Amino acid sequence: MKRKDIYIVVSFMTTKFTLLKQHWAKHTQSKSETSFDTDRGLPPHLGGKLIILNWITKKIVWDIDVDIPSGIFLDTELLFVNSFKNEILGISPNGKIEYCLRHSKFNALHSLQKVNDNFLVTSSGLDLILEVDSFGKEIFEWWATDRGFNQTPTGDIREINKTNDHSKKIYPTIKQTTHINSVIPYENGTLLATLFHQGMLVKINKIDKNFTILAGKLSNPHSVYKISDSVLLSDTSHNQALVYDKQFNVIKIIKNEFKWVQDTILLANGNFLIADADNNQIVEMQEYGDSFKMVDCYNFNKEWRIFQLLEASPNHKFFTGIL
Repeated sequence: MKRKDIYIVVSFMTTKFTLLKQHWAKHTQSKSETSFDTDRGLPPHLGGKLIILNWITKKIVWDIDVDIPSGIFLDTELLFVNSFKNEILGISPNGKIEYCLRHSKFNALHSLQKVNDNFLVTSSGLDLILEVDSFGKEIFEWWATDRGFNQTPTGDIREINKTNDHSKKIYPTIKQTTHINSVIPYENGTLLATLFHQGMLVKINKIDKNFTILAGKLSNPHSVYKISDSVLLSDTSHNQALVYDKQFNVIKIIKNEFKWVQDTILLANGNFLIADADNNQIVEMQEYGDSFKMVDCYNFNKEWRIFQLLEASPNHKFFTGIL
């Protein structure tokens, strides 16, 4: 039986990955192709790309070159983060920028969620979770440095002047205390967030801003999602994805020969889609007994550095004129 078409929105933070690796090699002693201990920010002219991929036919049905896109969200327009210029952009199918939001506390933005009419972002460069309305008015903020996470991986104490304009400054990952990179609304006025440096998943109470550690011993986690009564996240440099039950016990481990699991999503067909970044591929994994098996794969250009995946319905208004 022919599989029904599946459409995936994908962000690639660079289309010049060799240039980025050369930058890492020059400014760090690490040999990893996914180095985060450089004391320099991202260099300019790294390119970047957004695509819509027909997962079944492996045909790119839409693409556009944009600067260093990271977090993506499909609304009336395709919303995405330009993490180099620190702005949220909304783009129409014809490539026209329909919306742009800048803010003094946007710095190295990584993830993007739309909550009602507000934007919820991780401003990773400031170790900050920020919620703003569509005009930039601040609704909620959570500074990791105010919650005991005030020491960088090199042992320096971080102090941030919150009144400054940080949108044009560069704070490399090694100079951040947590590198918060993903946040979602959860239950009863709480948020879930991934702390990259600490290897933690935390729950944050939006009222008193206290937090609870739900999971530790992760390795550079990314991309947390609520799926039904469970929670999915990418245990990135452990090269696997994890599913937790409501008590935050691990109930599924999705692994293969992955290398740097940048993102993982649950498809409508019940399978998991993995952004296997260092292997330059997107992999579909199906549950098979007590484990998982690969059922499909797409190898992308080795110069494209993948960041995020998003399944989209072909009936969404953004697809008008594309399909």
